[in-house]
Amino acid sequence: MSARRGWGTATESFDKAIQINRQYQLPWDEAKTLYERGLMYLARGGKGDRDKAHEELDEALAIFQKVGAKKDAEKVLRKKEMLRA
Repeated sequence: MSARRGWGTATESFDKAIQINRQYQLPWDEAKTLYERGLMYLARGGKGDRDKAHEELDEALAIFQKVGAKKDAEKVLRKKEMLRA
């Protein structure tokens, strides 16, 4: 039960961080948070989490590319490649 509550707290924290990043127009921070939330979904491994992780990684990748964060975009692409393997 406490593990489930921990995942819920993590999800809420990521949601709040993304909301703040958007409010203050911090795209790199938003992308970083999306990437980390994607990793959280992978670690949780629940039903539908792998799909959610891919969505988060795709969104993070698009933002990193838009702001010219090449190394961060490459990191996301490497993670996506590992998921396909």
